[in-house]
Amino acid sequence: MEKQIIECHRQYYQQQLPRLYHMALYLLGERAAAQQTTEQVWRIACTEGKSAKESVFLRNTMRMLIDACRRQQVLYQVEEVMANPSLPQLLLLQSLGAQPFSDRVLLVLWAALGIELSEIAQILLLPEWMLKRRLNKLAKQLCTLKNAKEHVFC
Repeated sequence: MEKQIIECHRQYYQQQLPRLYHMALYLLGERAAAQQTTEQVWRIACTEGKSAKESVFLRNTMRMLIDACRRQQVLYQVEEVMANPSLPQLLLLQSLGAQPFSDRVLLVLWAALGIELSEIAQILLLPEWMLKRRLNKLAKQLCTLKNAKEHVFC
């Protein structure tokens, strides 16, 4: 069974692992928890969705990763997310860590991973108009979001 899990979407895993790991890292703010959670979720996703198309598989895996991160009880640590951040990066990451989890998810998917709102709506199973409204509200709260997107999120 373990061999099947390892072989499950092997090439896709190698392509997507960094993206999934960074998603978990930005959500959790802790490297070890992000790595462990990402690997556990991938194993579960492989056992449940081996035959799914890659886009559906990734969407489901992201949804599972978000749920797994939501259940984690870790202290958000900016220095775990980025070594030696500049002052604007530090302020933005502190603001990100202080956000309610659902808002942090939206910011990470949109700003850190560069996912279009239509795709985020499919991942989160929410209407796109609702996400636009939430994102506009968050942008006003974090007035440096547009500038920080270029400086913080890689």
